[in-house]
Amino acid sequence: MKHCSGCRYPVYKDGGVEGMLWAIGKNVRFPEHLQKDGKVFVQFTINEQGQVRNAVVKQGFRPDADSAAVRAVRLLGEFTPALDAQGRPIAVRQTVPVTFSLQ
Repeated sequence: MKHCSGCRYPVYKDGGVEGMLWAIGKNVRFPEHLQKDGKVFVQFTINEQGQVRNAVVKQGFRPDADSAAVRAVRLLGEFTPALDAQGRPIAVRQTVPVTFSLQ
């Protein structure tokens, strides 16, 4: 995994950042018995082919919300892969917040 200095970052093919957040929200299963709002930070790799790999909880909220957030990130579609300064596809890590709100 390279550091992404001077490169082009990956782009979610179905609407960029807004599309990615919408897809996560659509795919997340809201935990039963949730009593308060919270946020889970999920870290994942976008590989050289633009696929999501190795989604893990970076900062959790509660176990059922953590697993729901990781599942939603794993269901994301493809990205246009990141490119290094020479234009070659590279794998990069990203972290995304998944918010659980009672409202």
